[in-house]
Amino acid sequence: MFIFNPFMRTFGVTSADYTSFDSSLTYEEISNHVCEEFRSAMRTYCQDNGQEFPMEFNDNINIIILWRNAPDPLSGKVAVNKTLELLCQAPYQGTIYIRSIHDIVAAEGMEHLIHAITTLAENNKNYVFLDNEYFSFKNITGDLDFSNLETEAKQLAMHIATQSAIGKVVSELDRLIHRPEPQLIDRFLEIYWKWQRAEVAVDVCKQDLGVTHRTFYKYSQAYESTLYYGEHLKIFYFQIAEVAKRGPLPEKEEYLRDMDALEQGQITENDVCKKYDLLSVLDIKRVKLALTERRRKAR
Repeated sequence: MFIFNPFMRTFGVTSADYTSFDSSLTYEEISNHVCEEFRSAMRTYCQDNGQEFPMEFNDNINIIILWRNAPDPLSGKVAVNKTLELLCQAPYQGTIYIRSIHDIVAAEGMEHLIHAITTLAENNKNYVFLDNEYFSFKNITGDLDFSNLETEAKQLAMHIATQSAIGKVVSELDRLIHRPEPQLIDRFLEIYWKWQRAEVAVDVCKQDLGVTHRTFYKYSQAYESTLYYGEHLKIFYFQIAEVAKRGPLPEKEEYLRDMDALEQGQITENDVCKKYDLLSVLDIKRVKLALTERRRKAR
C-alpha cells in the first residue's frame, strides 16, 4: 500500500503580478491561471529532456506562486512576504522546479536569488531552473578568485556568468549581503505555523511575541487574508491536513449544512471559500474538523 510521505515532496515555483488580474477573481481562480502557465512550461521541459511529467503538478497544491504587488494588510508590522524563504527552509526532501531564474529575480530581487540558491545548497535540496541548466543544482569543485564580487553579482543577475563554480560564487556573495536583525514580531510566521500544527497554545504565542491575545488574533486573521498565506499553506499543508483549524470559526450548523451540500455537488469549494472568507480550499476540511471537535471558538 502506498503511504504518502509529507517530507518527500516535489515543488514547482513560478511568479505572478497580482495587479495584472481582475480583483474580483478569487485566489483559487487566479491561482489556477498562474499554475497552468507553470504546467505548460513544465511539460515543455519534460518533453525536451525525455522525462515524464510529474504527477504532483496535475493540481495546484505543489506549485508555489511568488506574488508581486500583492496587498499586505500587515505591511510594516509583520513580515509575511517570505514565501521563497519558507520554501527553502521547510523540512522536506525532493526537487524544486523553478520556471525561470527571472521568476525569483522579478519577485524577490537579486539578493533573494543569491540567498535562495545558497539556502537550498546548504539544506542539500535539489533545484532545477526550467529555462537555465547553468543555474540549476550542481556539485561544485575547485577554487575561485573572489577579488571582484560586484562583477560576479552583476554577471549572476544578468544571466551571463561564465564560471562553472556558481555554487561557491553565490555562497560568498551571500556571506557579504547585509541583512538587518529580525524584529521579535517578525517571528510571527514561525510561531503562527507552530500554533496551526497544535504544537503550542495561543498563550505561548502571545508571550513569545510580546502581544495580547487580541493582537495575535488580529494579525492571524489579517495574514490569512493575504495571498502569501495561500502559498504558505501549500508548503505546510501535509503537516497540518489532519489538524483542526485554529482561530475564530464560523457558525457550526450552517457550515456543516454547507459541507453536506458540497458533498452532494450542490455548491462548489469556491462557493464555500467566498461565503466564509476562506482564502484557500485547503482550509475547508480543517474548519470542519475544528467545528466537529466541539472545542472553543478560538484556541
